Amino acid sequence: MITEEQLQRLVSWFNPILGIALLTAIVDLGAPLDYHLILGAGLYTFIYIASRACGKYFGARFGAKATKMPITVQKYLGFTLLPHSGL
Repeated sequence: MITEEQLQRLVSWFNPILGIALLTAIVDLGAPLDYHLILGAGLYTFIYIASRACGKYFGARFGAKATKMPITVQKYLGFTLLPHSGL
């Protein structure tokens, strides 16, 4: 639809806006987290968080083994995905 030159100009103009918007969203999402509430919720919260972490880790490991990925991917993919699992 547009030329490569127009696309590059558009992307170079939009990237700073996108970076600021993402940074604002990430800071806004993490700001209200109160760890005392997590600790105060008790055993069920710990079980929930541990279950999500185990599911993410072992699911990624199983998927990597099923698709015959390299050993390093099989071992470490689950750990790299933990911050993206809502933990």
